This record gives sequence, structure tokens and C-alpha cells, in this order.
Amino acid sequence: MAWQALGRLTDFLLERIAGEKFADFLAILRSWRVIVGDLLAERSCPVKYENNVLFVGVKNNTWMQELILTKQRIIDAYRQKLKINIRDIIFLIRQ
Repeated sequence: MAWQALGRLTDFLLERIAGEKFADFLAILRSWRVIVGDLLAERSCPVKYENNVLFVGVKNNTWMQELILTKQRIIDAYRQKLKINIRDIIFLIRQ
């Protein structure tokens, strides 16, 4: 029970620190695993959201290709579930 309260407090503090400017990015980051699934989430992570373009760091080019193939599904899922209008996703190889 105490861990849940700590988690809620952490979420609240992150929202306060991030503010309105980063609210969409924070929502994208929190829901990434749910949107893309465990396998892809372990090999990728959103790194920036600017001008309705999401930048995602990816472990290597194999996983980048997999994410490119699911790019439109990811965009549609964010639009439907979170009402975030992602215009494009750019994948970057990051270690």
C-alpha cells in the first residue's frame, strides 16, 4: 500500500515539475510500454516530443525496422487513447 502511495506522489511531482509544456511528452513516456508492448518497449524509449513529432531512441537497426513497420499503429493508438496528435515519429539509434 505504501508503494502505491509513493507511486502516486511521484506521478504528481513529475506532473508539477514537467508543467503544461511537457505534459504530452510525460503522457507518451508513461504509456509507451502499453502502446508498443513489452518487447519493443525494452528496446526503445521516447526521448523528445517537439512540434507534434515524437523522437524515439532504439537499440539497433533491427528494432528500428520493426518500429517503422508499426509506426502508424503507434500514432493511431496515441490519438485514440490519449488524444495526443502525433504527426510523425522519428526513430534514432541510441545505446
